[in-house]
Amino acid sequence: METWLGFAHGAHILESENQWVDSFGSMIAAIAPLLGEEAKHQGKVIQTGHFENPESSLKTSADSVERLVQQTRESGIHGEFPANALPLFAKAVEAGYGNEEVSAIIKVFRSSSASRQSHA
Repeated sequence: METWLGFAHGAHILESENQWVDSFGSMIAAIAPLLGEEAKHQGKVIQTGHFENPESSLKTSADSVERLVQQTRESGIHGEFPANALPLFAKAVEAGYGNEEVSAIIKVFRSSSASRQSHA
């Protein structure tokens, strides 16, 4: 689901800049094997719990989402998708996970789930 939301958001950015969306689809298709490898890597990170020494940190991803939110404001386009993601990344960075793998955001999800279960 997030993949398609991300793609639609990227397409909307391109449209706002009068760029071709079909070339974006071709680019995503070309890097699909890389995306698959990254998903395998992050799955292993989550399974093993070894979030340290990332190639690209959760903080870097949080900064990227923040730039997407800024870009939507500057372009005057719909920005709900990245704006909704930003608090999750901010919460993860505030919790001290900023220098870990981006998949460390699962710790925020786990924390929220545990909190809800303890209040039930």
